[in-house]
Amino acid sequence: TDSDFLPLSKTIVFHAGKPSHGLLRPENSRDPITAAVSIEDGFGLEMLVDLDRPAPLAMALEVPGFPDGLYVGQPVSNNPITPDRIAWIPFNGTSVEVFTTLLPEADPTSLAFAPPNSIFNTGLYLSANNRDGNRPGDWGGTIQHIDNEIRVSDFTAVGSPSGPGEPGEFIFGEYGWAEDLMILANSVGSPGDLLSVKSDGRLEVLFSDGQSESSPGGLAFRSLAMPPSESTFGDWLYLGEFGRECLCIQRWHPERGLETWIDEIEGEPHGMAFGRGGIFGNDLYVAIDLGNEGRVLRITKEGVVSEFITGLQGFLFGNGKDVMEFGPNGDLLYLSDYYGHRIYRIG
Repeated sequence: TDSDFLPLSKTIVFHAGKPSHGLLRPENSRDPITAAVSIEDGFGLEMLVDLDRPAPLAMALEVPGFPDGLYVGQPVSNNPITPDRIAWIPFNGTSVEVFTTLLPEADPTSLAFAPPNSIFNTGLYLSANNRDGNRPGDWGGTIQHIDNEIRVSDFTAVGSPSGPGEPGEFIFGEYGWAEDLMILANSVGSPGDLLSVKSDGRLEVLFSDGQSESSPGGLAFRSLAMPPSESTFGDWLYLGEFGRECLCIQRWHPERGLETWIDEIEGEPHGMAFGRGGIFGNDLYVAIDLGNEGRVLRITKEGVVSEFITGLQGFLFGNGKDVMEFGPNGDLLYLSDYYGHRIYRIG
């Protein structure tokens, strides 16, 4: 329409408040970056907000002390001076506010709120990939916690040797063997490739291939996702890997071990999320980067891979950036496009 966009505090937004399906097709957008995006037939895609450097996403819905909406990490790449940030955006996209600033070394790669009635303290947790206390060189990262008074604290030990060596995406397990676990992909393998972060911040190794961080081989888990309970995908943990041996998706279970599920995908996996029924089905969605384009793949239980979204500007290279978040009812998908400076709403 003639009023696709509204200027608001120097932020460009789409008309908001569309709780149902029927979002505009991207090719009908007046925004040229959005119009260059293609999506599977039957879906719409709109720009929710124009935001500098959006990467990891988390959603708050009735979290005590946190306004409902999207929380978005904004890492500044290769800049040791400029602070990283977390922005807050209401679900209708009518404003953007700075929720908090982070240390320049933080490099937030993943955000998640502790589930209700969790053994973890209420609040927003973040994977600070480069938070090593500003030591010379690369000494790993840290999991941090933000409470409802917006106080940022180090939840794990800061960097190696006691903290995570290269923390990527993490999730809170909610059922079965994963219940009450915070599970972290740790790509350099020190102290392990897959870690459980305890409620007191201690680390426990769930899986390790025994390779040191200086090894040219070995595993490099960057992103992860676990299907909802009762999913036909089972109770496996699905792991996106790139940077060492393959561009692939593996899956792990504490009793069944590790196995390759998709032996090759076309780009680096920068985030994974399972659909929760409805129009998205129960498939696995994987955000990948090709170097000059970002895409989102849809993968069925049988391992059939198709392109769901193409034509994105791309994702910031690194340890999984947790760039997708499904809405509470599973009928909307939010997606960060780092180099496009866009957060999209898909339905």
